[in-house]
Amino acid sequence: MDRIVYGPLFLLVAAPLSLMITFGSARSSGACIASVFTVAAASMWRIPTHRILAARAFYVLLVASTVWSWTAVVRAQPSPAASPTLFLSAVVFLGLISAPVLMVMQRRLRKRALEECHPYDPAVVWAIRAAHVVHENRQRWNSSLAARGACNALENLAVEVARDLSMADRVDPGDSRLRAELRTGALRVAESVRQHKRTIATASSEDDMASVVRSLTAGAEALAKKDRAALLDGAPELSAGVDRIRLFVRGAIPAFGLIALAFVLPLIPGVAAHPDVASTLRWTLLVLGVTTLVTSSPELAGRVTDVFGKAMPFK
Repeated sequence: MDRIVYGPLFLLVAAPLSLMITFGSARSSGACIASVFTVAAASMWRIPTHRILAARAFYVLLVASTVWSWTAVVRAQPSPAASPTLFLSAVVFLGLISAPVLMVMQRRLRKRALEECHPYDPAVVWAIRAAHVVHENRQRWNSSLAARGACNALENLAVEVARDLSMADRVDPGDSRLRAELRTGALRVAESVRQHKRTIATASSEDDMASVVRSLTAGAEALAKKDRAALLDGAPELSAGVDRIRLFVRGAIPAFGLIALAFVLPLIPGVAAHPDVASTLRWTLLVLGVTTLVTSSPELAGRVTDVFGKAMPFK
């Protein structure tokens, strides 16, 4: 995928999209921009699984931008295209040339990856990268900035481990029991990686950092050897029936729904006729959705919304 995104093939999409945005009507140009945001949000859906506030805040902003973009498209007034010929040519090029070529390339690259690579291989790279970050900062164990960077590297590794060790590509989607078993094991290993964050956060000497480096090095070696038993040895048990990713998604869906409603409900004719009510409704739902997603706490989100509602100058 990186070969497509960062290579010359990306021009097959970027060039016609640029022409469509530049020479299309206000509504069609907005639809192109909104589509880009939508694809970005869909492709980055794993970002909120990172236990990093900045990552979750970024995804909230991305989703809000997507919803706002589509709202702007719906509300845009009809207008003629700057150059209908160039716009239609770009649409035809994108649909008949760019999309088929990229789909074929993506399928070939994916097939090659499935044939030549093991699911653990990316995790090996991330483990070595995390070990390097911790090792580089071992003498700065008393630095909060260094500790935060090391913890973020471990969090990125944990998310990658949870994904790769689930081995979804090696098991048929119909075998739900085996997939659940593999996913649970992957989440256990991911939690064992996250346990090192506590060691780094509470480090009292360089030896604490060094112990994390040794553990990560051993983990990278086990990943390289495809030794799942060694990875699971000593990994913490999860609570019965707990799937962290599904729980987050289950909690995130209402949050995204609230953010979407914040832009959609004020457009209803009965509500739009009262600007003050529409503005209050929009901001209340937006604040509630953002705090629910970022904090993962409905209670805290409710308290924030109550305080915000009392502070609103318009009622």
